[in-house]
Amino acid sequence: MNCLQTVFSPSPDQTCEDASCPFSRLMTLQSYLNLCSQVFGISPGSVLQAVAFTNEYYGADHPKASRVLFVNGDIDPWHALSVLKNQSRSEQAIYINGTSHCANMRPSSSTDPLPLILARTHINDHVREWLKLARSTSEES
Repeated sequence: MNCLQTVFSPSPDQTCEDASCPFSRLMTLQSYLNLCSQVFGISPGSVLQAVAFTNEYYGADHPKASRVLFVNGDIDPWHALSVLKNQSRSEQAIYINGTSHCANMRPSSSTDPLPLILARTHINDHVREWLKLARSTSEES
């Protein structure tokens, strides 16, 4: 639980406010805000203000960066808090169906699903291209 930087958005991916939720329907945005208030003495307004600051500082869904890959799996509960759309040619979002958190960072296996295999190839291609750019830039200096 982090009361001063991020709060899960009130969506079915992050809280349990609808009938299809497999977890307690008591896990709502309001319950998180109440917990921050009761345990840490941080008001809901302060939490929302801190979240707004964090989003402004880091760019929220549109961070300004270069040579970044935002890699997410559709089974990863954190994907809802990540960048899911390409921002530019050097800021790409890679969404891997059928995978969970950090699946692309695990060693390859003969049982890897095709979307994971293709994503790893895509990641490798990007990193290779960026390393070539870094080499050519350093050779020019």
